[in-house]
Amino acid sequence: MKPDRAWVLLPSGQQLDLLAPDAESWTDRDLAISLSRAYRWGGHSKWDLPLSVAQHSLLVLVIRQQMQALQKLTQAEALRELLHDAEEAFLCFDPISPLKPHLGEAFGAVTGRLHAAMDHGNDSRQILTHGLLRSGARAASGVAARTAAARAAC
Repeated sequence: MKPDRAWVLLPSGQQLDLLAPDAESWTDRDLAISLSRAYRWGGHSKWDLPLSVAQHSLLVLVIRQQMQALQKLTQAEALRELLHDAEEAFLCFDPISPLKPHLGEAFGAVTGRLHAAMDHGNDSRQILTHGLLRSGARAASGVAARTAAARAAC
């Protein structure tokens, strides 16, 4: 069954077709606003306020910079860290990792097309993952989980 509409209206007024994304469909401002409005783990946590994907991305960048303290990240590396979960901004959904395999091939295809559009749009938007990026993201998730546990204990 094909939906009649699978696009979202972005803050710039442009429409992004989630099934056939085009890198020219959004502005950097659209992406930044969308990252700040998408919440990690679907907004679920013990915290009073949810953690946005933008906040998580900034934390990943800081951790990644600390992991490589003797050698400054290049601008492209830093941007890659900031945009590693960028597709979640436009999907408005950050599923927990154990759920992702259960969302099916169609969900993977949609996220894959968003990744490809971001990669194609501009070399500086590349969000290709690698070991250090995932290490930073895992470390950021661990920091968030420990902070939530500490807050719950108080």
